[in-house]
Amino acid sequence: MIKIIGVAFVGIICYKLIKDVKSSFAPLILVSVGAVLIILLSDKITEVITVFTGLSEKAGLGGTVFSSLLKIIGIGYVTEYAASVCDDCECTSIGKKIEFAGKLTILIMSLPIINGIIETIGELL
Repeated sequence: MIKIIGVAFVGIICYKLIKDVKSSFAPLILVSVGAVLIILLSDKITEVITVFTGLSEKAGLGGTVFSSLLKIIGIGYVTEYAASVCDDCECTSIGKKIEFAGKLTILIMSLPIINGIIETIGELL
């Protein structure tokens, strides 16, 4: 966590310095720092995927359900990151549209799972 905070602070300092001198490069610094942070977190992301795989095997869930859940979670995180970058670049309106698109995509991707749950409940009744 110390590495992540350190990279973030260095990124903030660079962003603030560059924003005043050459503001057109400032968004590139934000995206670059975000990419470095994601790379630093890649081991943790792999660990989470491994845990999810184990849980889905124990629960007897099909690979399709697991894959869909993982994609939904990924879309949520990527959407949040993109909207945050837009907010940082003072493009809040675009960030809100990205959030809306992400929520709509998550809803569409979750429909088969919701349908399966409703069918299972119907069979139990």
